[in-house]
Amino acid sequence: MDGSPAKYLMACMAMLATLFVAQPLLAQEQQSGFAPGSVCIVEAPGSVTYAELASEPSAWRCDGTSPENFDRLALRFDLRDRAADDPAPGYLRLTRLHFEEMQVVAIAADGTQATSTVAPDDLLPGSNLREAAVVLPRIEAPPVAVALIADGAPSAAALADAQPMAGIPAKPIAAYEHLLAALLCGLLLAPFFFDLGFYRVLRSAFPLYHAAFCVLAVLQTATFSGLLLLLTDLSMATQRVIAILSFDCMVAAGTLLIVGFVERHVFRPWQRKLLFAMAGLTVSLSAVGAFGLPVFGAITAQIYYAGYVVYLAALAYIMAYALRRGSVAIRWILLSYTPLLLVGVSNVVVGLTAPNSTHLDNYWLQNIALAFEVIVTAYAVTDRFLKIKSERDLARSQQCALEDLATRDPLTGLLNRRAIDEQFNDLHRAGYDTFALIDLDHFKSVNDAFGHQVGDAALQAVAKALQSDPEALAMRLGGEEFLVLLRGDDATERAEKLRQAITIRIAREVVGLDRVVTASMGMVSFPHTAMPSAGFADVYARADQLLYEAKEQGRNRTVSERLKLFRPRKHSERRSAA
Repeated sequence: MDGSPAKYLMACMAMLATLFVAQPLLAQEQQSGFAPGSVCIVEAPGSVTYAELASEPSAWRCDGTSPENFDRLALRFDLRDRAADDPAPGYLRLTRLHFEEMQVVAIAADGTQATSTVAPDDLLPGSNLREAAVVLPRIEAPPVAVALIADGAPSAAALADAQPMAGIPAKPIAAYEHLLAALLCGLLLAPFFFDLGFYRVLRSAFPLYHAAFCVLAVLQTATFSGLLLLLTDLSMATQRVIAILSFDCMVAAGTLLIVGFVERHVFRPWQRKLLFAMAGLTVSLSAVGAFGLPVFGAITAQIYYAGYVVYLAALAYIMAYALRRGSVAIRWILLSYTPLLLVGVSNVVVGLTAPNSTHLDNYWLQNIALAFEVIVTAYAVTDRFLKIKSERDLARSQQCALEDLATRDPLTGLLNRRAIDEQFNDLHRAGYDTFALIDLDHFKSVNDAFGHQVGDAALQAVAKALQSDPEALAMRLGGEEFLVLLRGDDATERAEKLRQAITIRIAREVVGLDRVVTASMGMVSFPHTAMPSAGFADVYARADQLLYEAKEQGRNRTVSERLKLFRPRKHSERRSAA
C-alpha cells in the first residue's frame, strides 16, 4: 500500500477544505428561501427577532402585498442581484413616516449580522421633506440583505419603497427640483403685495384672506420641496408640523376668501356661519394631523381624512347653492379651486380606502394646482377690485355732483334734507345701506342756559365729528337732528364711533359749556339687494321710530335694526323728546 499515507493526508485536507467552505454555503442556503433582489414583508408579533423570522422564509410575502393590520412589521431587502463591482450600500433611503422604533439589520453572506436601533429623531434628512435616510450598521463583509423591523408604522407600502444606497447621506444640496420650487414660491408670493394694496383701497377682508392663502402656499411649497431644509436648521419633526399646519390653514384661508369674495346677498346668515365653521374645522384637523399621533395613535390619519370628507361635502353644497343663486364670484372660485380639489379628493380617497398599501405621491400635481389657483384667484380679485373701485368712484362723483348742486346748511356746511331726498336712491345702489339718524339729548336746555351762540358752536362741533369718517355722508336735517349714511361691512360699528365722538368733540371745542352733551341714534341697515325700492321717507320714518325708542330707554345710546324685507310704515307723529 505504497503512497497510502499521502492519500490519507490528501483526504484529510479535502475534508478540512469542505468544512472551511461549508459555513458560508450553509448561510447562503439559509438565504435560499428568498429570491435575489426580492423585497419581502412579514408580521413580527411580540419581540420576535429577525433571526427567528428568517428561519421561516415561507411566512414572508414577496409578491408585493402586505399585511393589512399590524403593529410590528419586518421587511427584508435582498441585495444579491447587485453587480460584483457595485459599492456596498451604506444606508437606506426611505419615505419619511411616523414609527415608534425601528431595528435595522445588515446580514453578510456568512450569516453574521449587525443590528442598530433607530428612533424617529435619528432619521437623516433626504432631498425634501418626504424623504429620509437610515444609516446601515457596520459589518465586516458586504451585506447580502438588509432588514427592518418597525414598530407602529402606519404604512407597509411606504416602508417597502426603501432603497439601499451606497455611501453615506450627505447634507442636502440645491437641485433642479429646489430651483423649480423657488420659482413657484416667487409666483405664489407675487399676489400678496397686490392684495395689500387692494385692502388699503377697499378696506374689505377678502384681499387679506387671499394674501394669507398665498403666504401659506409659499410655506407649504418651501417645506415639502426641501427649500426650508436648505435654508434653516429646523428639525425634521418641526418641518413636518409646519407642512401640516400650513396646508390646513391655507385651506381655512381659502374658505374665508369665499365668505368675503362672493357677493354678500348670495348667502344666508347661517350659510356664512357654516363657512366660518368649515374654516375652523380645517384648523382643528391641522392640530389632529400635526399633534394627534400620541393621542389617537394609528387612526389619526383616518380621523384627519374623515374630517375632510365632512369639509368637502359642505363645500360642495355651498358652491352648488351659490351657483344656483347666480353668483359670478363663485364661478371664479370654482374654476380656481377645481385642480386643487381634485388633488385633495384623491388624497382623501386613498387615505381612507388604502392607508396601508398605496402611497400616493402627487406633490408636484399639488404645486401645479396651487399655482393655477393663485393665478386665477389673483385675476378674479383684481377684477373684483376694479369693479368695486369703479362703483366707489361713481358714488364719489355722484357725491361731488350732489354737493355742487344741492344746498348746504349755512351753519355747519353739511348737506341738507333737500340734497339727500334727490340722490337717495343712487346712493343706496352705490352701497350706502346704513341709515343713522342722530339727535342731541336735551339740546334745548343748552340753548336756554348758555345761549344760541354756544348752541351753534356745539352744532358745528357735531358736524366736524360726523365728517371724521371719509367714507360716511353726513347731513343736518334741521335743529339738532343729523343723518349719516354709511356703507361697508363695518358700517354699524363706525356709526356708533361717530355718535360717541360727538360728545368728545363738543367737550373739547365748545368754550363756556360746563355740561356733557350726549347723542341718541336710531340706525337702520337695509341692503339694496333685499330692498331695491326702499324710499327715503319710509326708511327715515323707521329710523325716527328707533331714535324715539333710544330716547325712551334713557338717551345716550343706539337702537338699531337690520331690515331683511322692506315694509313701508305709516308715518307716526313726530316725537317731541329733545
